[in-house]
Amino acid sequence: STPFNLKWDFIPNEDWHLMWKENFTPVQIRGRIEILPDWSFKNSPCENKVFIRPGMSFGTGHHETTSLMVETLVDYSENSYSLLDLGSGSGILSIAGYKLGYKNIHAVEFDLDCEDDFKFNTNLNGCSENIKVSWSDVLTWNDFNFDIVLANIEKNIIKKIIYNIGDTRARFIFSGLLKEDKNEMEDILIANKFSINKIASKNEWIAIDCNKE
Repeated sequence: STPFNLKWDFIPNEDWHLMWKENFTPVQIRGRIEILPDWSFKNSPCENKVFIRPGMSFGTGHHETTSLMVETLVDYSENSYSLLDLGSGSGILSIAGYKLGYKNIHAVEFDLDCEDDFKFNTNLNGCSENIKVSWSDVLTWNDFNFDIVLANIEKNIIKKIIYNIGDTRARFIFSGLLKEDKNEMEDILIANKFSINKIASKNEWIAIDCNKE
């Protein structure tokens, strides 16, 4: 048998929030939205800036799927569309939607660990009264009467959501998906009577823009 050499070391307790400050860089998306950390906030909310507190909740704008979703929101932002954000996490997509002029914004999140970040972020961005939030399971959600529905969630959850969707005029944007998921997701969508409008990609990630036929 091979002997193990174990070494113990002491790691000092650090202020991780301050470490974020050293490494957080703003995210610019299509020249329309800038995502900034909460400590960049000065006096009042700005229509083209989204301020997010880096924390436990997924979503600071740096992940490719978040960028893909915000880019899609920019693409459809001239229409004052209503917006459903499934699996909203930190609230970044709902907040970006508000800043881009979307109306009747509804966020759905199951993980109560996100609640503090969501409330902090919507308050900081001056839109807590403009985004309705339901702390419930996206898999039991059945109101898809919106113009745009976002779901930036894990693939297996998206597959279950697809099966729950009946007739609706909504345009769905699904992400949290890898390029290797593309063929499987296309087959599932087509089998469930979806028409695929566009598949955008960034590095190894994709976002699928589709609607019920």
